[in-house]
Amino acid sequence: NTLYALRVRALNGNNLATDWVVLPSTYTLAAPPILTATPLSSVLLTSFTVSWNANGNPGNTSYYVEISTISDAGASTATAGWNIFTSTAFTGLTIGSTYYTRVKARNENFVETLFTLLGSTVTKPEIPTAGIPAITAAGTTTISAAWTDSLNPGGVSYEVQASSNGFTNFFSSATSLLNATVTSLSTNTAYGVRVRAVAGSSYSDWATLSASTYTLAAFPVSAAL
Repeated sequence: NTLYALRVRALNGNNLATDWVVLPSTYTLAAPPILTATPLSSVLLTSFTVSWNANGNPGNTSYYVEISTISDAGASTATAGWNIFTSTAFTGLTIGSTYYTRVKARNENFVETLFTLLGSTVTKPEIPTAGIPAITAAGTTTISAAWTDSLNPGGVSYEVQASSNGFTNFFSSATSLLNATVTSLSTNTAYGVRVRAVAGSSYSDWATLSASTYTLAAFPVSAAL
């Protein structure tokens, strides 16, 4: 994407040259953009940032970046249009949804490169809300919990954790429902319980379901005489 002036002249058999004739100037083609180490960053509930490497193009090169919920080569969901930049943020997106991204460049003669695929990301899902009640049952080795979720799209799943030491160690349960039971707990032990939504590789923040819930004590049994 660099402007070059062109000229031409003729030489006869005695190597005598005519005057130069100036030809129209032209731009070389732009190079296709290439991936950065982290092309998709700052992924939040309804936004993320797309970045790419100019691949040697000069600072006046324009780029066209678009995102789509369809596929890498699907119809555009949103675009930042043609602009001189190598990074831009997309906002107003759908929570917990997959977006595919791609970018192309053009030179000053408006000749475009092919698209470069930048990969995909999933916007963060919303935090679930503790049910009423949040803890629905406790056994000697189990705790059952429930929550609500009216904001996330279909296909979101959930991870529930129970811990007796501030979640340094924990027991967990995965589900696509709005309730779950964590098992293999110790009897008569206090557990904190929390849940988060999972959408692909993105996670919501944790919602506390209980700061402290005890499992039941085990029935005493007769000692051998």
